[in-house]
Amino acid sequence: MKIRTLAGDRAFYRTVSKLATPILIQTGFVYLVSLLNTVMVGQLGTEQMSGVAIANQLLNVSNVCVAGAISGVGIFTAQYYGKKDDEGLRQTFRFKLVVSLLLTLLSAAVFLLFGPALIGTFVHSGDAALTSNSAWSYLSIMLVGLVPYALALSYSTTLRETHATVLPMIGSSVAIVTNLVLNYALIFGRLGCPALGAAGAAVATVASRFAELLILALGAHGRSARHPFLRGAYRADPIPAPLLRQMAVKSAPLLLNETIYSASYAAVVQSLSLRGIAAVAAYSIATNVTQLFFIVLMSVGVSLGILVGNQLGAGCFAEARQTNARLTALAIAVSVAT
Repeated sequence: MKIRTLAGDRAFYRTVSKLATPILIQTGFVYLVSLLNTVMVGQLGTEQMSGVAIANQLLNVSNVCVAGAISGVGIFTAQYYGKKDDEGLRQTFRFKLVVSLLLTLLSAAVFLLFGPALIGTFVHSGDAALTSNSAWSYLSIMLVGLVPYALALSYSTTLRETHATVLPMIGSSVAIVTNLVLNYALIFGRLGCPALGAAGAAVATVASRFAELLILALGAHGRSARHPFLRGAYRADPIPAPLLRQMAVKSAPLLLNETIYSASYAAVVQSLSLRGIAAVAAYSIATNVTQLFFIVLMSVGVSLGILVGNQLGAGCFAEARQTNARLTALAIAVSVAT
């Protein structure tokens, strides 16, 4: 394929920009929340920050698994949107809700049963009791936020795949403001609130997730004309067996891939913890900073899946191949620039 074809024209970049920019802002806000928790809790001491980092590393395995399972279904969502098939969109949204909630409940059960033991594998030096207590107090509260996280992710990914990218961005904006204000109030005991330390950061994050879910649900269902697939989405109608099998087959490899990926990162942190609790804190800081540099690339990647899926659903196979090549070239350019 010629280089000028890979470069694309102005109309192509306008389309990508319109889709990717809200996704970029939303993704940036998600990582910024994690960075805020690290910065604010870090002022309490190395042990508290390391405890939160350990808990977040465990929670990340659950969150990434949910996101991986949902991303597989997104292939179908984008294609149904291209076909203008509202019933198909409704079924993929239902599948996301069911799978994300099942994985969330499984994760919560594992953490409740084995949470303290898992945390113990990361704590080998320093004030072990303070680090472990900070990690468990944070993790146990964060379990409450797993359900709104799963539901909000189901809404936001489906909305993005149907080119409604502004509402998820607004939801993330509200979430980060909520998290920032409550972090300040609950970690340090300001604005008339008790000083809860690491537990306060967890309460703030859980509250921000409920706020995001509220914005997404009310905004999406309040505009049912724009999102007709949400009408009757919560009826107890079974998903057709052939479609259920297809979505399960597509989702399983991505779920397995994301599970291995997130678990490997947890293993890296566990290995670093053998060098001392300060190594865990340093890794947490470095990870939060470097993630901010990857959000542009991630936004391009999400846009690629949505645009190509839409075109495949509409039967525009030549256009889909061209879009895939152009966005791949753009992703490589962004990676070099980053």
